[in-house]
Amino acid sequence: MGTKQKRATTRMQNAQLELHKALSHELRVEILTFLVEHPKASPIEMSRVLDAPVGDVSHHVKQLVKYGCAEEVETKPRRGAVEHFYRATSRPVITSAELNKMGLPARRAFSGQIIRKLVGDLEQAFEGGTIEGRTDWHLTRVPMSLDEEGWQELLAIHQRAFEETYEVQARSDERRSKSGEEPVRFTSCQLSFELPPR
Repeated sequence: MGTKQKRATTRMQNAQLELHKALSHELRVEILTFLVEHPKASPIEMSRVLDAPVGDVSHHVKQLVKYGCAEEVETKPRRGAVEHFYRATSRPVITSAELNKMGLPARRAFSGQIIRKLVGDLEQAFEGGTIEGRTDWHLTRVPMSLDEEGWQELLAIHQRAFEETYEVQARSDERRSKSGEEPVRFTSCQLSFELPPR
């Protein structure tokens, strides 16, 4: 491995470590998820939506900035004070290997946040009629009985699909930057998990 490649690998490992630290607290996961889904937001705005004390939100936003997951983008005078606005600089994504290094409480907090967001998305789409409103949509549930090798094969399929999902987003962003086309909101989700024995 050449020097440049070693440096790039080290930078990537350091960035993943910082993200791991950033996502070790449930409220930080919620804040970063909120920032990913909104162009910018202040701790005051997020505290209302997340139902958390503004002081706690402000503290954890600063932690996200420290870990390189968010940055301040704007300030506004507000009632004799200054309101700070932030945006996400990374998505709350952890690899399976990194997730396995986290303790059980942190893993539960991370998975719980994703599941709550997914359920919220499903409720919005179902009640708003946007799931079945399109003729080009996808919804499947595939119960399976696998050996360990089959489980690993399935995980690899999901990992490839996950990586390609971000490539789709990047290509779409590039096209829209040229065309000015307004985006349509979608959610792409993947779940593979073990069920308790019958």
